[in-house]
Amino acid sequence: MKYPLPNRFPAWFQAQLPLRSPASLVGAPAWLSEGLTPRQLGLTLALGFAIGCIPLVGVTTAICTVVALGLRLNLAAMLAASWVAMPLQLVLLFPYLRLGQWIFPGSRSVDTASLAAQLQLAPVHALVALSDIFLHALVAWLITAGPGAGLLMVALTVVFGRRGRVESEERVSR
Repeated sequence: MKYPLPNRFPAWFQAQLPLRSPASLVGAPAWLSEGLTPRQLGLTLALGFAIGCIPLVGVTTAICTVVALGLRLNLAAMLAASWVAMPLQLVLLFPYLRLGQWIFPGSRSVDTASLAAQLQLAPVHALVALSDIFLHALVAWLITAGPGAGLLMVALTVVFGRRGRVESEERVSR
């Protein structure tokens, strides 16, 4: 449904603008699933979400780009999922640091208060000085992200497969 523009716009100008009703924008936009099977879309969103939770702040977009281009997945959908997961990335940073410390018992301890202060004052210097701790957190992420992304991919594949079947049945019934 197109919204009419005020009368001061010529008719040819109104025909050029693809103004749609807000109701048509509900749900996932078509460009997110463009050319993807439900399984590929589930994989794309699961990988994007998992990469968005990586305990290395500032590298998620580059990693998503490399993975999406390497696996020939929808880059826009993967980046959207990654950006949705970014708040979770910050929430999970310290648990991943603690899990990395638990996996590698000989590593130095993580004092969350001093780490937060260091990251706030000089983020690059803190990341270089504490690179071993962040490497251990990355290992912890690798251990947990694989199963989590796999379960999310299966769930999303089922959801998108059902959604596709319902939409195709609606088209047939029209």
